[in-house]
Parts: sequence; C-alpha cells; structure tokens
Amino acid sequence: MDDDLHHFQVDIQESSDKLLWEQKIGKIASIVTLGFFANRSRITEAQRQVDNCVCDLTAYKKLLSRNCTLDVELNSIVLRGVRVCEFAFADVPVEVQCDYGADWLVLRDAILERDSYQCQEEDGCCNGPLQIHHIVPLSRGGNNAQQNLVTLCYYHHSLKHEHMRR
Repeated sequence: MDDDLHHFQVDIQESSDKLLWEQKIGKIASIVTLGFFANRSRITEAQRQVDNCVCDLTAYKKLLSRNCTLDVELNSIVLRGVRVCEFAFADVPVEVQCDYGADWLVLRDAILERDSYQCQEEDGCCNGPLQIHHIVPLSRGGNNAQQNLVTLCYYHHSLKHEHMRR
C-alpha cells in the first residue's frame, strides 16, 4: 500500500508543479500584455486538478483507515464517488462506474483543450469549476461525440440542468 500512497503523492506533486508553471506564465503574460491577459482559466483548472488530487489522497486514506476488504474473487474494486489515479491498486483492475465510458477522462481533457479551458457561454457571468456538458443528454439519446460536448463553468452548466440548481 505504500506504493499506492507514493503514486498519489506523485500526482499531487505533478499537479502542483503544473499550477506553479501556469502561475508563472500568467505573471509573465500579465506583464507583457499590461494586465490584459493573466492565464486565469488555466490557473483555475490547474488549481482544480491539485484540489482533486488532494481529495483523492484523502479519500484513499479514509478507505485504508476503514480497513476495507477487497473481494478477492471478483479481482476488481468498485469505488463510487472516488476518482482513482491510474496507479492506485495497481495490482487489481478497477471498474469505471459511470455512464460516460472508460475513456471519459481522456475525452474530457480533449474537450477542455479544444475549448481553451474556458466556459463557452459568452455572457461573462462565469462562476465555478469547468465541467463538460452533453448538448443532447445521454438520457435522451445523446452520445460522447466531441460535437455533442461543450465546456461550461458550473454556473452555466447548472442553468442547463434543473437538478443542479437545487
């Protein structure tokens, strides 16, 4: 289990390094553009990634402290509500438990990159972390095709889904 903790810590360190890099680039961009561009969206996304990695480590430590037993016969672990880094439980396959498909995180990163890590609503009232929105929801026959996905901040995403406004 020490190896698993190490991999979580590596994730945190790499995410922290990326955040520092984005902050440095943001300061340089702010100086060069006289304050018109400061790389805020990438800094926010990098900070969110650091927060997610720390949250993952905390959740993993809670699992360890509860002394969870794994069903050895299944040879898999199902963790709902916990993102698992690719190295966690490296000796046991992890089942992805979401309707988005096994490659969702890769697809999500591609959409964020395509949309320049910015909310695609243009009213300027953005608030909250970036999320990926299905234009045609999966529940209504939509799919994970890139043309059906768009980056929205939490505020604009909640405007599209009533259950998020509660």
